[in-house]
Amino acid sequence: MRVDRRFLNWGIFLIVLGLVPLLVRLDVISSSAIRDAWRLWPLIFVGLGLGLLLRRSAVAPIGGLVVAGTLGLVIGSLIAAGGTFSAGCGIGHGTGPVVRTSNSGEFSGRSAEVVIAIDCGELGMGTQGGSGWSVEAQDPEGHLASVVGGSTQLTVRSQGGDDFLGMLVEGRGPRTWDVTLPEDPGLGVRVDMNAGKGNLDLGYAKVDRFAGTFNAAEVRIDLSDSAVGGLDLELNAGSGKVALPGRSSFDGSIGANAASLELCVPDEVGLRITVGGALHSADFGAQGLTKTGDSWTSSNWGTAANRIDLRIDANAASVSLNPAGGCR
Repeated sequence: MRVDRRFLNWGIFLIVLGLVPLLVRLDVISSSAIRDAWRLWPLIFVGLGLGLLLRRSAVAPIGGLVVAGTLGLVIGSLIAAGGTFSAGCGIGHGTGPVVRTSNSGEFSGRSAEVVIAIDCGELGMGTQGGSGWSVEAQDPEGHLASVVGGSTQLTVRSQGGDDFLGMLVEGRGPRTWDVTLPEDPGLGVRVDMNAGKGNLDLGYAKVDRFAGTFNAAEVRIDLSDSAVGGLDLELNAGSGKVALPGRSSFDGSIGANAASLELCVPDEVGLRITVGGALHSADFGAQGLTKTGDSWTSSNWGTAANRIDLRIDANAASVSLNPAGGCR
């Protein structure tokens, strides 16, 4: 049998990618045993080097196989263990003085836009009554968080020490932010996170739209008590737990790439999920949803007072609906 080299690397990548989560689910290996497999990422450069050195020899495919196998192992371990690259942020210690900042303000309009962009850090988000907001930030690298607030907007961004590769190689200590948002004005919230961990509880906030991109991150988003108008999420090489509200109707989209996603939806909500993508697993049928084409619908979809219509694009990802442990 002659193997087509054009597809050999893809085959190895997909085999390893699927085999690692499978072995964990079968209890052949423990999730803790492969949690730190991401640290093998330098083998990617070893494989590239081998490919260059051996490119004119009969064993030239070895380099590509090393790269494909390493990528499959790294991404497969992240999916299986629910882990993230964020662990790399906490290996070392900051070289500069620890800087703490505290900022607060108040929105005066009927609506406000909130943008949070954090790299290599831990983000906590909560709410409070009224129209006031606050930000408490701590950075072991000595970099101040950029906080810009106004009557209708709040932007919080990382400053300095944000090179992603540097975080992984040097093991920089994580910055920690605590953001408190008001429950009175309508909020458009966007969170972008690279290599971090987030615990985002929107409480009873009026969220016109919640959007976020989470790369190599572990995030929990609690919208269960919020009034939500829309949802747009992207999870890449990480894990997410999302608790959806019981008193809102909206359309939303979620992308999950090399990620694990857990969704919690109240029983009284009518739910429709349309799934796209490749190499994904989902348990919608086991949770009582009925499949028609690419869509899964709950039995009360046509009669529920509140309905959530989701589009999920899942690639090399797992999606769980109403897991036994919940999404908290």
